Amino acid sequence: MRVVTGKTSQTMAAAEFRRLASGYATCWLDVGAGDGALSYRLADDFPDALCLGLDPNAEAMAAQARRARRKPDRGGRANCLYVAAAVEAPPAELAGVARAITINFPWARLLEIVLGAGDGAPAALAEPLAALAAHDCAVQLLLNEVTDLPAVPAVEPAMLADRLTPAFAATGFQVAAADWLATDARVRSRWGGRLIRGSGRRVVRLRATRGAPGDRALAILDAVAM
Repeated sequence: MRVVTGKTSQTMAAAEFRRLASGYATCWLDVGAGDGALSYRLADDFPDALCLGLDPNAEAMAAQARRARRKPDRGGRANCLYVAAAVEAPPAELAGVARAITINFPWARLLEIVLGAGDGAPAALAEPLAALAAHDCAVQLLLNEVTDLPAVPAVEPAMLADRLTPAFAATGFQVAAADWLATDARVRSRWGGRLIRGSGRRVVRLRATRGAPGDRALAILDAVAM
C-alpha cells in the first residue's frame, strides 16, 4: 500500500504493516482524513493505538506525515501513519485491522458514498468499511445537517439511520445510536470545526458496532467529538 511520508510516498508491504500494527493495543482508521491533522493530534492522546489516516489526496496529508516521521522530541508520532487510497478501493493490507473507524464531515465523492447520490441504498459505504474493520469494531459518522447533494439536501438522525441500517446489517454491524451532537461538543476535526463554527448548523452523529470493540476503541470515538 502507498504510505505518505511527506512530499513523497513509499510502498509498505502487508508483512511490514502487520508487524507495525502488532505493537499496538488497538487500531483507529480515520476515513477521508483530509490534511491528517486529526490523526496526528489523537496519536498523542492514544499512544497505545495505531492511528491511520486514509485519503486519496496524498498531497493534502504531506505536511502531517512529515511531522509524524520526526523524532519524538521534535513532535514525531511513531504511531501515526497516512495511507493514500480511497475508501471504495481500500488497500488489501488494511483488511480486518481497524477496531475504530471514523468519517468526519465527508464531502464531494465521500459524501455520495455515505448518503448515496441518487436513488437506492448507500451500500457503497458499508462494504468497504466492513472489509477494513476487525471482527470487533465501532464506526462513527459525523455529518453536517446541510449537504450539497441535490438528492439529499438535508440530514437528520432518523433518516440517516434508516438509510444506513440495512447495509450495515448485511455486513454484521448494528446501528447503536443516531442523534444530534450536543451543540457545546468539542469537535476535534479542524475541517469540521470550520464547517460548523458560527454557522448554527447541527451535526448528526451515528454509531454502529460489530462484536465487542472494547473500551479503548470507544474512547477514541468519544475523543473525536467530546
